[in-house]
Amino acid sequence: ILIVRPSSPTTQDFYVSTSDGLANDALQLLYKEVASISDLPVYCKNGFKIKIQGDVASDEDDYYAEFATNDNATYGSGVWNEAVGFDVKTQIDANTMPHGLVNVGLNEFVFGAFNGQTLAAPQYGNYTLARWGERTSGDDDSNPFNSFIGTKPITAMTLFKNRLCLLSGSNVAFSEAGQFFNFSRTTVRSLLDSAPIDVSVSSPQVSDITACVPFQGSLILFSDRIQLKLAGGDILSPRTVSITPVTQFAYQSKAEPVVLGSYIYYPFNRGGFSGLNEFNVNATTDTFDASEITEHVPAYIPSNINLMASSSSEDFLVVSHKGSSDMYIYVFFWDSNQKVLSSWSKFSFTGKIEGISFSNSTL
Repeated sequence: ILIVRPSSPTTQDFYVSTSDGLANDALQLLYKEVASISDLPVYCKNGFKIKIQGDVASDEDDYYAEFATNDNATYGSGVWNEAVGFDVKTQIDANTMPHGLVNVGLNEFVFGAFNGQTLAAPQYGNYTLARWGERTSGDDDSNPFNSFIGTKPITAMTLFKNRLCLLSGSNVAFSEAGQFFNFSRTTVRSLLDSAPIDVSVSSPQVSDITACVPFQGSLILFSDRIQLKLAGGDILSPRTVSITPVTQFAYQSKAEPVVLGSYIYYPFNRGGFSGLNEFNVNATTDTFDASEITEHVPAYIPSNINLMASSSSEDFLVVSHKGSSDMYIYVFFWDSNQKVLSSWSKFSFTGKIEGISFSNSTL
């Protein structure tokens, strides 16, 4: 017997119970939730959804199940599949997420939001963009949307250990392992090692994390006053992820840090001028440190660097300001563990610099 409350003229909830002459065991009632999955019948209405209470003994959270008949009939025998909760928002607004610029052919690109849309590519034909994954299980308590939804803007992104990483405020969010567009758990009955990760940096020195760089098997996070290491062992999972402060140096976030060889270079402001730090890890002690590479030219580079590029084949680091005519070159040379050359020079152009990038040895 299926009891349905009309959607109008009222939305008031109703109450129902059963009783029988066999110690109340002959009739079974399914309404809103049941105590165990064993209480679910094998014959039901297609699409019927119910909440199942979790099992504390097996460390299982509350979850939802939806019935699917074997032949897609309205009623019949079938199976119960894990589902999303009642009246729970399932989709991410793709227009507020990172967009895609995809090279689909020679000198041909398509650009758009990742909402599954098909875009015209004259030479290639049509190209269908991927879609951000939907929430398919749990509710706002057991499977909440990630911290970058409805809070602070996404400030940086990277790939790390086969996951897409997004930074927002003081939070670091990772997609499901191997599924760059899915940021929701596929099941809430157990915590899988491949499940998405969302962690918050708890440090009095951290305001917002504005940059991240994969480095020496870890992910280095940059705030305006502190640097942190995110690691997760051989397998990055919700159980193994950890964030540890490693250094406390100023960072100017208009330019992203640049990896060059076994070092990370990042800028900071010193009044009206810029300085740059050389960040590294000691292979023997596994400790992180940074040393300034502009201490001999403290008033040479103007403040607020916003363009940086590097070439590992030439050991060049290039910095500049968008709209400026000047470009500053850092050249260095290591002899074993000793840096025997550390020089800065400047190139001035008649035009304005809009961007800088290396292609092999060519700037």
